[in-house]
Amino acid sequence: MISDDETVAALLASNVGFSDPAIWIPYARAHGFENIAATKLLECPACGARPERQIGQYVYYSTLIRLIDCQDCGLIWADVRLDEGVIQRHFEHAYKDDSYFSSKRAPIFKQLTRIASHVTPQCGAVLDVGGATGHLLGEIAIKRPDLRLTLNDISEKACETAAAKLGVSTHCGDIETIASDGARFDTVICSDVVYYQPNMRNLWAALASTVRVGGTLILRVPNKVWLITCAERFRGLLPASMRRMQANVAFFNPEHLYVLRRAYIERQLRANGFDHIVARPSPMLRGPGIQARIENIAYYCAEIVCRLTLGRVVITPGLLLIAVKKSS
Repeated sequence: MISDDETVAALLASNVGFSDPAIWIPYARAHGFENIAATKLLECPACGARPERQIGQYVYYSTLIRLIDCQDCGLIWADVRLDEGVIQRHFEHAYKDDSYFSSKRAPIFKQLTRIASHVTPQCGAVLDVGGATGHLLGEIAIKRPDLRLTLNDISEKACETAAAKLGVSTHCGDIETIASDGARFDTVICSDVVYYQPNMRNLWAALASTVRVGGTLILRVPNKVWLITCAERFRGLLPASMRRMQANVAFFNPEHLYVLRRAYIERQLRANGFDHIVARPSPMLRGPGIQARIENIAYYCAEIVCRLTLGRVVITPGLLLIAVKKSS
């Protein structure tokens, strides 16, 4: 563990984000900071606008990252990109165990399976983007054995596991590499993955190109923009000295590169050939015992609210968007 103040200060000065290294020395020492290669973003990765409004800041991989709210396009983005090698190593080791997918994500997979089974034609092709080791596709295969299933993930280990376990086709890489291969699918599922894509400027066009004309995109993202922004407004009431040492953003996962507003997503989908966009509440991760029952009740209440408001109001922490690619 690093201990000498001069050494720690030099490390902080070399890492991205710490414009005042001295105040972070105790924190860096306590958390075992390391030298991490990263790049500071000077403009919005979606539209190129210069940063104007900071929502908050957080520490991740020994780096101080700021969350920026783009006033031009509405994307909320992290202003640092960690070195690709750091990210690759992280995702090779960060996958949850089987119980996480088979138990905690079971309600989410059940909903996605039901929708994918309903919208995909007989003997159609389904792509699961960022599908990890294939738990969702395994559920879909049981319900619709006629479908041709393909799993995508950036982890070679995950793809190998899915291929061996399920016998599905796999495609290792990001969304852009799938699009460049020219493969087209009747249904594309992107569940909790688009906020990991570094090239947001090209993401939506690449994603659209994987969906056949008349096909369906099923997109799941966190629905926590209002929670994040409200929490940061309250934090703004704290003394400046405390705000300078902010090391996390409430309700935000530091792995994510973006916070995606529903309006932003819908604009991008329409601009890239999708219409008939339907918003739905998405179930939460399943908790233990009575918590799971409470979550079920909350979800059904959210469904009622969504239906009564004709899809305008979604109050669950997860948002599901279902969009059809235009036929002309």
